[in-house]
Amino acid sequence: MASFVDAGTLILVLAIGCMLFGGISLASAGRTDIAIRYWSLGYFLAGAGVLALALRGYIPDLASIQGANIGVLIGIGLMLIAIITHAGRDHLKLPAVTGCAVAIIVFNVASLPPFNAPIEVRIAIVSAAIAMSQLFALYALWGLKTERSNLLTLMRISHLVLSIAFILRFISGLQGWAISLFIPNPVNVLFYVSAMAMAFIQAPTFLLMKKEQADRRAVRAEEELSNEVSERAVERRFHATRMRVERAGAIEHFARGVAHDANTMIGVLQLGFGQIRNDIAESKPVPAETLNLMEKALAQARVTASGLLALGGKKSPTLTQVNVSDVLDEVASMLAYGAPREIAVRNETPKGLLGRAHRGFLSTALLNIGRNGIEAMAGGGTLTLSARRLSEVPKGDYQVGSVASGPIVDISVTDEGPGIARDTLNELFEPMVTTKEEQDGHGYGLYMARGVAERLGAAIVVQTQRETGTVMHFLLASGERK
Repeated sequence: MASFVDAGTLILVLAIGCMLFGGISLASAGRTDIAIRYWSLGYFLAGAGVLALALRGYIPDLASIQGANIGVLIGIGLMLIAIITHAGRDHLKLPAVTGCAVAIIVFNVASLPPFNAPIEVRIAIVSAAIAMSQLFALYALWGLKTERSNLLTLMRISHLVLSIAFILRFISGLQGWAISLFIPNPVNVLFYVSAMAMAFIQAPTFLLMKKEQADRRAVRAEEELSNEVSERAVERRFHATRMRVERAGAIEHFARGVAHDANTMIGVLQLGFGQIRNDIAESKPVPAETLNLMEKALAQARVTASGLLALGGKKSPTLTQVNVSDVLDEVASMLAYGAPREIAVRNETPKGLLGRAHRGFLSTALLNIGRNGIEAMAGGGTLTLSARRLSEVPKGDYQVGSVASGPIVDISVTDEGPGIARDTLNELFEPMVTTKEEQDGHGYGLYMARGVAERLGAAIVVQTQRETGTVMHFLLASGERK
């Protein structure tokens, strides 16, 4: 039995086992994980080097000495790099590679002419290099920040045992104890039994540590995903609740605005109806102005309904050549009726001016712009409506929409109010934005005007000056060629 279980047999078992393990793991997981690739290749090269040592006397000395020991040192170095990569301590890679290179150079210098160092010295050099690599690996693993793991503890113990074994081997080499590796003495057998046991323990343990690490990451990722899903669900519920609240507020504001417009038109109709009833009771003729005003109120009700449909619908309105002068006459009459006594409404539009638009939508936009101007003149003043042909868009402080190039019709609404603050211009045409008290303004007038402009392919340019007033230009394509 003793003649069978000797150092040579253990070397062959160790070499073949390391090569098989390295080749199998390299062909599988080593293709996808860089740390396992280093580990597998290192095991294969170390096993090949040990096999070359075992074949000494059967193969040339250059292969069985230089080649074998270089293979072992490179393999040990690659396994050390794998440990460092797994531990995430990349700053240790350069010292590890440098130490491996120095060990290879020192060994070759000592074993080649003119030195031809004896076997004891060569064993001491290789043993010192392997012992240092095991201590270095133990240092890298000791600083690994991870959960408590039995595999990690086992890996640390194996590196500690190997470092002690090769330190003792190094000491024996220095004191000349080293004799032929194949002589079955208790020291050699004990050394190779411990080395083989630790090598075979390290092989699967490292792979199991990698799997354990991957499992932990998968669990953390699953927990993070679950937390994120929960947070998203809470956010969605919060967002839905907020949208319901905002929608309710928007409906309230919008309803207040529509009610305000409807009350104006109903007031006109009610006033006209009362006057007609009185005139009939007194056998007086009904004034044509009263009937005209009532007809305009009904037309404006239809216009407002059309404007709401225009804002809510997706279909573009049909554009035709509209008599801008007639539209401004109607708008001026409606604005004058609803304006306070201290505010005058003046229309300075020349007759026969045409623009390409939708009559109902254009009236809606101009009425809302005009009412905004009237409401801005709390202390009284004059609201002036006018229109003219232009060849280019006038410059202003703010613009919404865009108009096609070519001749345009500029419909301007000028008030003598306090002007608009610069920080308000950017949100002036947004819904529910008003500079008036909540009970007096619903914040949808200019928003509707912007919506109409966008549907008509028109633009609104604002020119304002503090303490002087504001001019809003509603720009239409004239439909004429240059």
